[in-house]
Amino acid sequence: MAKKDRERLQSRLNDNLARLTPAELTRDEIQEALRAAGCDVDQLRERLHQRARDLANAQRAKGKPAPDYLQQVIDRTGPPEAIPNDPRRALAKAKHWIAELTHPRATIGAIQIARAYRKDGDLTKKDEELLDDMETELRRETDGE
Repeated sequence: MAKKDRERLQSRLNDNLARLTPAELTRDEIQEALRAAGCDVDQLRERLHQRARDLANAQRAKGKPAPDYLQQVIDRTGPPEAIPNDPRRALAKAKHWIAELTHPRATIGAIQIARAYRKDGDLTKKDEELLDDMETELRRETDGE
């Protein structure tokens, strides 16, 4: 594709993106809107990644290098464990992974245990003790003790 055509296509894509994507939406909100519309975000990402790889491989088969913008799409849509070819992008991805590891995870609030029984009558003492032990173990595991 000629540079002029590529720039024209990029301009059209940017215009459509600006027109169709409100600036105040976050990435999570966009993903939720896509899911609400019946789109599987992960499947879309995988399809885009595979198509970009196919296009890059077709260019390489012709003896031409894959365009940088195509490599960017491949790097950004690839699986999390894939390391980008560009060292700057690889470093940025590594920093993102480290940041994810250092941020505290969301914790579960106080757990309320509910018991339901299928048999009629009272539980035996042994059954009550077993359920009490299981409850204690569950609380200990969720409290991080």
